[in-house]
Amino acid sequence: MAPVDWLLHGQNAAELYSSQCRKTSLSHDKLLFGCAQEAVHALADLTLHGKEDLKYIKWRSACGKDGVLTKAVKVIFLHTLYL
Repeated sequence: MAPVDWLLHGQNAAELYSSQCRKTSLSHDKLLFGCAQEAVHALADLTLHGKEDLKYIKWRSACGKDGVLTKAVKVIFLHTLYL
C-alpha cells in the first residue's frame, strides 16, 4: 500500500487528522503493524532456513536500531504513552 519510508510521514498525517477530528482513509497503525509482522516472518524464515532470501533482504534496511520501521514503531509507542 505504501513504501516503508512513508511510515513516519503517515504518522504525522494521522496525528494531524486526529487533532482536526477527521478520519483517515486507512489505518496507519494497521499498516505499521502489518509491516512489522511481515518483517518478523522474514526474520523467522531466515532463522529457520539459515539463508537470506529476498523477503529478508527487503526488510533488512527497514529493521534494526536505525531502521525506518523501528523508528516508526518507537514514535507510535511514545505517542501512546503520552495520551
